[in-house]
Amino acid sequence: MEITRSLRAILRDTPGIQYIFVTDKEGVPIVGVSESSGEEFRNRAQLINSYQLAVEQTAKLNMGEQKTAIFRSECPIGVLRQLRVPLEPIVNEIASATNIPIA
Repeated sequence: MEITRSLRAILRDTPGIQYIFVTDKEGVPIVGVSESSGEEFRNRAQLINSYQLAVEQTAKLNMGEQKTAIFRSECPIGVLRQLRVPLEPIVNEIASATNIPIA
């Protein structure tokens, strides 16, 4: 899968990244890559549970459809800026597959 290969390349080439995963708007994992499988599952489960709880609360508060994504990073902002170009094709591919406009 092209997305998995691209994510693995970003993971390999960017120091400090331990895992990358993509979920749908309900928090169901679609694709993910990690350096170590044990830590990925533990951290992924925590993040997905937090995300699902936030989505559930948003619906209960009648705040409308979700239009944002959650990103968590413990790296300096400079690293995130460096990832913008490598991640752009992946975001575009996901957006075109789901017909979601990119702002």
